[in-house]
Amino acid sequence: MQANMPLQCLKARHGEVAPDHMHPRFTPILAETNGVVVFHEQVMRLFDELTGCGMGKADVFRRHLGKSGDLAEIEVYVRQQAATRGFPAPVVDRAWKVLSGFGSFGFAKAHGAAFARTRTRALG
Repeated sequence: MQANMPLQCLKARHGEVAPDHMHPRFTPILAETNGVVVFHEQVMRLFDELTGCGMGKADVFRRHLGKSGDLAEIEVYVRQQAATRGFPAPVVDRAWKVLSGFGSFGFAKAHGAAFARTRTRALG
């Protein structure tokens, strides 16, 4: 919410702005939400793509994003590993900005789908 991600997703969906996947290797991760990180699963996949850490460790990182005391250590790891995996510094900068801001907003894809279904029934 802090970075107005839902609005950006809707604008891209309606063609008001072009999707921005930050890097071609992120396109499969972000295509469904038009280049906007919305779901926990996307955060985990970005961590894995950037660092090669695997989904288990990526989930640990995701859970620690909301703990400001852990961010510096995670950032160092992400930057070091991403560089060894061939990501240019500007891409890592942008990805880290998105990831580090995710601690204030996000939900699992299944929860979002269940909420949308429940909300649709309530309105209909």
